[in-house]
Amino acid sequence: MITVDRVNKSYGSQLVLNEISFSLAPGETMALLGPNGAGKTSLLNMLALVSHPDSGSILINGVDAVKHPDQVRPVIGYVPQDIALFEELSVKDNLFFWLRARDGQARESVDEVVEVFGLSSFYKKEVGNLSGGMKRRVNIAVAMLNRPSFLVMDEPMVGVDIEQSSYIIERLKKLARAGTTMIISSHHAAQLLPLADKYLILRQGSSVFSGTLPELIRYSPDGVDLDKAVLGILNNN
Repeated sequence: MITVDRVNKSYGSQLVLNEISFSLAPGETMALLGPNGAGKTSLLNMLALVSHPDSGSILINGVDAVKHPDQVRPVIGYVPQDIALFEELSVKDNLFFWLRARDGQARESVDEVVEVFGLSSFYKKEVGNLSGGMKRRVNIAVAMLNRPSFLVMDEPMVGVDIEQSSYIIERLKKLARAGTTMIISSHHAAQLLPLADKYLILRQGSSVFSGTLPELIRYSPDGVDLDKAVLGILNNN
């Protein structure tokens, strides 16, 4: 269970997050939407414990993540927008480098993500020689090595073609069905339609919409186009 309650964050005199609140049950996925500068990355950084709020609370499985980060860090997987891999190393070497486990579970954990994300065909290739979509798959696989129950992803499919994007979405759906809670940022609501249970839209650091797909689609002029629904909400707030 993830509970974010009235979170605020400023950098100097600039307020980047203003009274943000939401909750996610185990296995739920939230799509985080909004224009550049809306505060999406700032929120994700706090959920990944990269930074902390100025006020408000973040509870992860009932534990205060601000006061007790060491207790919740092991259950969080973080996928940054930039590819966090060593280009000169193989996929295999990257996976073992980022793996925290140093015991007999190491091989089991690597084998598991290789299977889930379909990495076997390029397992021994250098990351620098992979396509953008393949790199994204490895980037997400790294975050899943320690089997986190909460996955934080900052635009994990940016620059990925339709085929690779569909592949990633299907793998993430399986993780959600297995109980992994996820929050994923994107500029395109429709991209996350097969995955998202909830939607949170930010504008200039404030929440302008928080709800389910049926609630979001009401804002679409044709009752179908999610991106038009998001645009309508942003233009009216």
